[in-house]
Amino acid sequence: MNSGGGPKVIEHPGFRRDLKRLLKKYPSLRDDLKVFEKMLLLAHQDQTVQPESLGFFRISDLGFKNDGVYIAKKFACRSLKGSGARSGIRVVYQFNTATGVIEYIEMFHKKEKPMADKDRIKKLYLENLDDR
Repeated sequence: MNSGGGPKVIEHPGFRRDLKRLLKKYPSLRDDLKVFEKMLLLAHQDQTVQPESLGFFRISDLGFKNDGVYIAKKFACRSLKGSGARSGIRVVYQFNTATGVIEYIEMFHKKEKPMADKDRIKKLYLENLDDR
């Protein structure tokens, strides 16, 4: 899902499953993700912008040093007309500021589950340690 000169994007298998399931209900999600990536880059690369002001929050209490794992609580979904950035869609991702790589970990609607899957995040973190 790398769009031309945009950032490098990695979609983990769990994220792909989440997206495929949600696309049935919200068909605009692929295009919405492209817009989301632009906001994500602004939030993390522009030193004058605080990520929290755009709805990007670092996930704490994971049990390890958090290297940029965030949850986006403001995600505009065109399939949910009239909701704007308060669509209820949550995106969990890791952003590497040094390389500009976005790693999508999880996507869900807050009505389906209340919070991110911390076990999935920990598992991916441990896999990434093994790859180093």
